[in-house]
Amino acid sequence: MSVYRRRLLLALGIGSLNGRARFQSFLREMGREDLIETLPGNARSIAKNIRAFSKILDCLADERNAPHWIEKTPDHLFYLNWIERYTDQCKVLHIIRRGEDVISSLYHAAMKYKDEHWHQNYSDVDRCIDRWLIAVRTSLNYLHHEDHYHVLYDQFMSHPEIETRKLCGFIDIEYQAKMVEDPFTVSNEIVRQKENWKAGLSGREGMKAAPSKFTKVFSNQQQRYISERIQSAGMQWEGLSRQVVNG
Repeated sequence: MSVYRRRLLLALGIGSLNGRARFQSFLREMGREDLIETLPGNARSIAKNIRAFSKILDCLADERNAPHWIEKTPDHLFYLNWIERYTDQCKVLHIIRRGEDVISSLYHAAMKYKDEHWHQNYSDVDRCIDRWLIAVRTSLNYLHHEDHYHVLYDQFMSHPEIETRKLCGFIDIEYQAKMVEDPFTVSNEIVRQKENWKAGLSGREGMKAAPSKFTKVFSNQQQRYISERIQSAGMQWEGLSRQVVNG
């Protein structure tokens, strides 16, 4: 399908042809075939599918006596207009990380997991750069929105308790020390078997920043090229971080 046709269908509120099949597969993988009946038949309506997805997550949260649920798929950043339109009391956390670090992580994953979507989407350095630039620009568009919270990755990891307390206040939940001291205890429950790139979460202690792969993944020439592209786009880290902190 062409990009133009995909955008046209999206503008008309028409979703993917294989969306329902993927949703069913996800629920079966979770062992929750009983929730498949919640899906809206063969409807391709984006609105109906978003509402169904929210209803399923509400159900799963209720089963655990949880007042909130969190969905962290990064690409949802580009569909916030739909998500906010069709979900109630939606709050969005934007964690912004230095471009060189994100770009090298994407490229490293593409090289390491060649059978996964990473290789298909991010085996080209320019696509990694474009992905970060587009994501940051999109995120900055929400800087002054009431239900959006922006934080720098380095700032969060340097002061995890302070920043976690702020975040808890934003989403109106009680802060608990284990959020910072033992954040990966539930990783086995939320990481699916086929998500190999998340396998290292289980067993980690405390909240520590992931080391940058920039100088390990890229040659000196590639490093210069990436930094020049970021600079030419006006996304130098010093200015960007000030914008987020002061925003």
